[in-house]
Amino acid sequence: MKIVGIDIRLSNNQRGISSYITNLLINYQGLVSDSNINIYLISDRNPTDEIKKLKYKIIILPIRLYPLWDFIIPFILFFYRINLFHAPGNSTPFFKIGKIKYVVTIHDLIFYNTKFSGNLYQKFGRLYLKFNVWQNISRADRIISVSNSTKIDLLKRFYIPESRISVVYESCHSEFSSKSRKDFCSLNSFICFGSDDPRKNTDLILKTFDIFFSEYNNFYLDVIGLSESCVHQLKIKLRLKNEINFIFHSHISRKQLVYIYENSIALVYPSLYEGFGVPIVEAFKTNTPVITSNVSSLPEIAGEAGIFVNPYSKSDLLKALHFIIIRENFDQYCLKSKERAFDFDWELFSKQTLAIYYEEV
Repeated sequence: MKIVGIDIRLSNNQRGISSYITNLLINYQGLVSDSNINIYLISDRNPTDEIKKLKYKIIILPIRLYPLWDFIIPFILFFYRINLFHAPGNSTPFFKIGKIKYVVTIHDLIFYNTKFSGNLYQKFGRLYLKFNVWQNISRADRIISVSNSTKIDLLKRFYIPESRISVVYESCHSEFSSKSRKDFCSLNSFICFGSDDPRKNTDLILKTFDIFFSEYNNFYLDVIGLSESCVHQLKIKLRLKNEINFIFHSHISRKQLVYIYENSIALVYPSLYEGFGVPIVEAFKTNTPVITSNVSSLPEIAGEAGIFVNPYSKSDLLKALHFIIIRENFDQYCLKSKERAFDFDWELFSKQTLAIYYEEV
């Protein structure tokens, strides 16, 4: 019997990587029950209730400081005789003890791009990853990339054999579905995700919609994820003329987010850089048209279902908004979203990831 340890520290953070870890473990339940693999979960805190009920063995190493955790964890892995350790969050332990194999998932290489510095916490996190990523890659026996775009980034920056990198697409939470997709005639809003991270392109989105609302004041934009202080700063900075047409949501539940998707004309996602782009898949699963950037991984993930724009051009985004509010175009891209959604499946993702474990142990 082989033992696979999985780092689940980031399963509590309510971001894309949390969904990545949780759905990996949910789908492993049926796949490993009749196999010769045991799964141990390793974290620095108690896991979510969703993970607890899966009945895996859980090891808690209560150290929140990343460098110290990465130094101590090899001894824990050796003590529990773990044969393979999967680090799904870009970072592996500092060294190996014994014949253990390391598998690391690389979601993006954003920390190498100084244009997208973000807030102080993001700067520190990216600095640590930038310092550690080459060692992570050199220590890893296999690398899982979430997209071909990220794989190309890895091959350009590091001298590693292409055979060590496997591309495995993720998906989104099963709650995102098209069960209650509203008809075009009842829709008058769009959805986007705001952030103080420059790569999310929030300023350009809001400026462009402010222009759009001057022409079409019966439409609205749901902006997800901006804190109240960030919203206040943006209002001062951008001097929006049509402020009443912007609806800001700092914290919403997944159920509320699904509802907003189902009642939106389109997801507007002109990010400057993404390793994958989970919101695109969320939109597809709810049959919502997607307006997104023609850069990084976004054309790959959106495929033929995407409406692509230059993320530095307000006029380009404005043309896309005018395009999608035409009934025939909306219906066409709803259908394209529905078809593209089938390409992102957690069960397939888990089978492909498990196959990598088997190859290594």
